[in-house]
Amino acid sequence: MESRIFKGMSNQTEIYLNVHQHLIDRCREHDQQAQKEIYRLYYKAMYNTSLRLMKDTHAAEDIMQIAFLKAFKKIHTYNNTSSFGAWLKRIVINESISKLRKNKYEFYTEDDAKLETTYEPATTSSEWKRASIKRVKESLAELNDRYRTVINLVLIEGYDLQEVADIMDVTYANARVLYMRAKNSLQKLVLENE
Repeated sequence: MESRIFKGMSNQTEIYLNVHQHLIDRCREHDQQAQKEIYRLYYKAMYNTSLRLMKDTHAAEDIMQIAFLKAFKKIHTYNNTSSFGAWLKRIVINESISKLRKNKYEFYTEDDAKLETTYEPATTSSEWKRASIKRVKESLAELNDRYRTVINLVLIEGYDLQEVADIMDVTYANARVLYMRAKNSLQKLVLENE
C-alpha cells in the first residue's frame, strides 16, 4: 500500500501520506541516496508505463530516465494531493506523449473528425472474454500509436476520458471517439488472430 488518505481540517483537502514520505522529504533536500531508493522502488512500474505507450524498449528507458530527472528537479511541486506514484506516472505519461509528438505524431487528425462517431462492437462479449491475455497483448502492440495510447491510458492506467483528453490535448469528444475506435480495432485484431 503506497499511501493513505486523510481529510484536512476543513474536510475538503485530501492529503496523501505516502509510505515512502520520508524518502520524498529527503529527495526535496537533494539527498542522492533517497533519490536512488525512490528510483529503485518505482523504476519498473514507470518503465512499464512508458513501454506500453512507446512500444520501444530503448525509447521507454530514455523516457523513464528523463521523467525521473524531471521529478527530482520538480519534487518541490509535489504537494501530496495525489499519491507519489500517480504524480510520477503522470510525468512519465506526459514525457511519452511529448516524445510521440516530437516524432510528428498527431493524436487526432481532420480525417477522424469527418468519420461517424457511432460505435458498433466488433464482437460479442462472450467471444471477447475467451481471448487469451497473450493474444490481447499482441494485438495491442499491433495498434497504431494513437489507438494504443488511448487504450493504455483508459484501460491500463485508469484515466477517465476527460483526463485522457487533457493529456492528449484533444477535446473530450475526440478522446471518446478515439477510445471507441481503438477498442473496436483491438477487438477485431484479437478475433482475427485467434
